[in-house]
Amino acid sequence: MKSLSVSTCLDTDTVEMNLGDTQELTVIGANKQLVLPRILGLSGRPGGGKDTHGDMLAPHYGYEMLRTSGALREYVAHNPDSDWSLAIQEAMNTGGLASDHITASVVTPALVTRMKVAKIIPIGFPRNLSQYELYRSILKNEGIDDDLTLHFDISEELATQRILAGNRGRNDDTPETVAKRMKVYQEQTAPMVDAMDRDGKLLRVSIKDLNEPKEQVQARAREVLESAFN
Repeated sequence: MKSLSVSTCLDTDTVEMNLGDTQELTVIGANKQLVLPRILGLSGRPGGGKDTHGDMLAPHYGYEMLRTSGALREYVAHNPDSDWSLAIQEAMNTGGLASDHITASVVTPALVTRMKVAKIIPIGFPRNLSQYELYRSILKNEGIDDDLTLHFDISEELATQRILAGNRGRNDDTPETVAKRMKVYQEQTAPMVDAMDRDGKLLRVSIKDLNEPKEQVQARAREVLESAFN
């Protein structure tokens, strides 16, 4: 597997995106101040609700969201005719992933910039072992070692049902693209999740009910996260 370097990913001058205003954020729980990780990753199969729960966790604890899909789409919008944009669009249309080089080159500058001034929840990066090695290098360079990832643990069968029900996936999801996304997850992302677990960087949130309200899953995610710091 080809390794990625921080310097390689930061040398690109082709990335254009609006990073917005910078602001120091305070992490505050519902009833008391909590010293939570500066970087809180979210992982899980497609259909596990990472984006939904990220949107709920971020304002509750004072995090800023950093979505890989959003960064890639913004890159395509600013550079519609580039080879990278065509490759990104093809991956999105077929349920695949953009290459490690493209993903890292687009996401790394935003990740490094934002983590200097805010507590962030990165979604969609890292997604495989090569990206995870780069991620760990980035955090080490920034002196960050207290990062954690909340993993939404859901079976492939249940995740597929949630997506095809129409409220947990993308507008262009079909049974074929969903099956490919699940295959990509199992082959590329699952080994990374195992590595995170071995490194002591993973907290698991179990999802076993197709119809469980998102509020209940969110409450369980907060309990898992806060229990790790009590």
